[in-house]
Amino acid sequence: MVWRRLEDEIVPAILQLRTLGPSERLELETVWDQRTTLGKPAEPGEYTARGLLLVEGDPLETPGVPFRIVDR
Repeated sequence: MVWRRLEDEIVPAILQLRTLGPSERLELETVWDQRTTLGKPAEPGEYTARGLLLVEGDPLETPGVPFRIVDR
């Protein structure tokens, strides 16, 4: 684990209730400035990003997306 979007953040238990229809989609987006949760730059290397949506029961998880940070 290198970074979590909501690490050390205070988040209300319920941000939004929304029912999606059978073909409806909900897309969420964030930006990572490549600093770790400790505030240090991430090391060059291979990483995998994934998302978790906390719902009643087990969280929903996206497939992992590989990416690479290169040394400039």
